[in-house]
Amino acid sequence: MSFTLSDPLFPEIFTLHGKWRKNRDAAICGEQRLSWSQFDARLNKVANAARASGLKEGDRAVVMMANGLPMLEVLFGLIKAGVTSVPLNLSVSDEALANMIEDCGAKAVICTSDQAKRVDADSK
Repeated sequence: MSFTLSDPLFPEIFTLHGKWRKNRDAAICGEQRLSWSQFDARLNKVANAARASGLKEGDRAVVMMANGLPMLEVLFGLIKAGVTSVPLNLSVSDEALANMIEDCGAKAVICTSDQAKRVDADSK
């Protein structure tokens, strides 16, 4: 398999699927389902929010979320924004977590409310 510059890039594939396969399933998690149209719209919201927060192409953002559709939306939404996602293992200690966040040079941390206290504790 070869790659050419005319081939769509990963972010473009989401948009194309959102248009051409809009009613087909894009993501399934338990009983939750998102069509390609819904999934692409949610990825755009994440990408736009990332850019509005000041993240730029090539920046890194830590992602601290349990597995599920919201995490999937954040990971792929960041890709659409050109931001590198750094998903962290939630089972590590707070100290290890702080070291990983510092080491990766993240410009932002995206987390669920249950993980926010861990980030807040590290910043004190």
